[in-house]
Amino acid sequence: MAVRHLAQTTRTWAGRSARTAVLGGTQRSLVLVFNGVLMAVLAACGGGNSSGSDPSISTTTDNTPAACTSFPADFNTVWKDMDPTCTGCHNSGGLANSSKLVFAVGGSDIDNYNVLRDYAKTSSDLLMSKPIGLPSHAGGKPYGDANSQQSKNLAALIPQMVSQVCTVSSGTPAPTASLLQSVALMSDQTTLAKASVLFAARNPTASDAEAVRTGGEAALRQTIRSYMQGPAFESFMYEVGDTFFLTPGVMVRGDMGYNFRDWPLAGSLLDAPDVAQAEGAVKNRFDASARREPIELMRYIVRNDLPYTDMVAGNYTVVNGLMAEFLGAQVD
Repeated sequence: MAVRHLAQTTRTWAGRSARTAVLGGTQRSLVLVFNGVLMAVLAACGGGNSSGSDPSISTTTDNTPAACTSFPADFNTVWKDMDPTCTGCHNSGGLANSSKLVFAVGGSDIDNYNVLRDYAKTSSDLLMSKPIGLPSHAGGKPYGDANSQQSKNLAALIPQMVSQVCTVSSGTPAPTASLLQSVALMSDQTTLAKASVLFAARNPTASDAEAVRTGGEAALRQTIRSYMQGPAFESFMYEVGDTFFLTPGVMVRGDMGYNFRDWPLAGSLLDAPDVAQAEGAVKNRFDASARREPIELMRYIVRNDLPYTDMVAGNYTVVNGLMAEFLGAQVD
């Protein structure tokens, strides 16, 4: 196992002090087994892609995407709500500069329209839910709730942006068929029911079902996002970690886990020669913490809408005070 160099910021682990730590080196054996299961479950709840197109059929076209040179009139109203409310953080130097929505402060309206349109085509659900604080938003709830005029203005603009075609001729036809042509997606109501049972541990309410029935895919995604918080969803994530990822069986110490050659500060836990060994209770706490680390990392990624590939490819992790001490974490 490669040596991990730990640093960075303090986070929360079940109400106690915990750390987000930067990792250097290769992928960790503790995390490799986690890739796929939760990502597949979360992807299955999408009910299709966020652009509203049918992913099972590809159409013939002689065009390639290009930036738009005009925008719908409704954009003027929405942009007045967003600038500076959203652009204050969503800019190259702002707090949200690592998100996928980064406006050009001082740029033209058409430049920022294309930024918003590109984001809406891939993440229309987040574009609607983030301004009302769902599932979490560092910028709070600038639009209040889904019934506010700002939310209604944005909801009216999104379909116009997604359906707008701005192309340049390429002269190269695309294939007329797809390997997924015979795949049939679950209905929105079936997807809603499955997501509600998995994430909220209950059947969907009548109001949820009606919202999806009248609002379509955008409402489905927003409703599912609202399920991804609270005790039931936390229990779901723990169950995924314990049952499907088999964390209780992870080998923590020795050649298949942490060893004193890579982690000299933990020598008292890892049977290092000529080092007084810690009590068994301390070793047991370390083992339990190490087995829980990937689950806490998963929860941190999901709660903060980070790419699930960070489970393997991210350069950080989440540890508690005991692990931070023995692994030499430098925390703020």
